[in-house]
Amino acid sequence: MRFRYSQRRIRRFDVDVIHVTDDQLDILLGTHGRSDWCRLLMALAFALAIRFRKVALVRTLLPSPEIRTSRAWLRGQRILDAATDVFVTPDGQVATPDSSRTVVIPYSHFRERFIGFPRAKQSTTGVLWATGAEHATEDIARPSQRIDVAAISDGALAHRITAAELVVVPKIDTLADLQMVFVALSLDRPVLTQTHETLTSLAETIGPRWLFLSQEPITSREVHAAITQTREAKPEPPPDLDAHDPGLIRNLYGETYARATHRRRRPKEPPHGAPL
Repeated sequence: MRFRYSQRRIRRFDVDVIHVTDDQLDILLGTHGRSDWCRLLMALAFALAIRFRKVALVRTLLPSPEIRTSRAWLRGQRILDAATDVFVTPDGQVATPDSSRTVVIPYSHFRERFIGFPRAKQSTTGVLWATGAEHATEDIARPSQRIDVAAISDGALAHRITAAELVVVPKIDTLADLQMVFVALSLDRPVLTQTHETLTSLAETIGPRWLFLSQEPITSREVHAAITQTREAKPEPPPDLDAHDPGLIRNLYGETYARATHRRRRPKEPPHGAPL
């Protein structure tokens, strides 16, 4: 397979499959920050374009903290849902518009990505806040404890994470936030974050003391409690991430793209009773 990545409105449709996470839909449509009626028109134009060019659409659905109910937004969403060939969810917890077009593909761990990178000596007082600038809860952390994961190299990221006793991801708003949780776990560091649908089952399967979920916004109290539990726990094996093996995930995505392409290109069945 050959891949092309984009962080702007899509204008070229010379591909077999477009795969987008729902938190990036407005970027793909070119409607970020624009009105819901504009989004409706752009969604319609996009759906017609991929239908005409027989390009399959795969969407990864994430629990959304934002609920929009305007008529224009809902109509645009229905157009996009009808144009989607396959919906992907990470654990089956997120409701999708059509179960017959839905597959479950877990998130991948990142252990192989950091092989060969030097690791730091773990600090007994180190708490690392891995966040973007939009998260206000980082105000309780000292500047030296914060990192913007979008502005740091893999080597520096591995060094900062392995030096920490606990990694805090204040909120799960985007796919990047979820990926940060898996990066920390892949480097064998416990994570504290807010409760999230996708992470509830993960916390139960990876083993005790690796993932701490808080119902409330993260404060120094939650940080102290997580560190205390980590220190008092008996030595544990690394997080069990076998179900998130990159090879397994890669194969599942390959099958999903093939399924989406087949669905998009197969001849449409005539209405019942219509002549062939």
